[in-house]
Amino acid sequence: NGPMSTPSALARLVLIGATGLLGRTLARTFAPNAALDLVLAGRDRAKLEALHAELPTGGARISVAEIDVCDPASVRAEFAGTRLIVCAASVPSAIATLIDAAIEAKADLLETMLSNDAKLSTLRAADVRAHAAGVRIIGEGGLHPGLLAAMVRYLLPQTVSTGEFSMD
Repeated sequence: NGPMSTPSALARLVLIGATGLLGRTLARTFAPNAALDLVLAGRDRAKLEALHAELPTGGARISVAEIDVCDPASVRAEFAGTRLIVCAASVPSAIATLIDAAIEAKADLLETMLSNDAKLSTLRAADVRAHAAGVRIIGEGGLHPGLLAAMVRYLLPQTVSTGEFSMD
């Protein structure tokens, strides 16, 4: 079965806001990829479980996690061991928590929230810390799933030592 068949070889991707319109689209895009340990994350466990049941099997190892992005302890616990965090939820007030937890976990972060001055200031202020930690943060990721899929294709292979990740 090779190295990609063991859980430790899977690239852990936490998808925050998985049950929203963008999150559902991304979950469907990521689910067929057997190189992923996909965590569907959000506030409503019942909705997360329903989404999980809708997704195809035989690809990513999929689990659900009920988290509150405004609760630093909840976010930190879920990000441990994560390679890439994709935030499809629109909670600009949580950006500092997400960035801090991503840097602590040494996980790259792609967020899609609409812009505001406070969020942009937080992103700019975190740039030096993220760079020093070797973490890539892409803010303003946009709301088009094709753009996000392209960014994930770019980011994740760089963080997976096997280089076997494919979105195709």
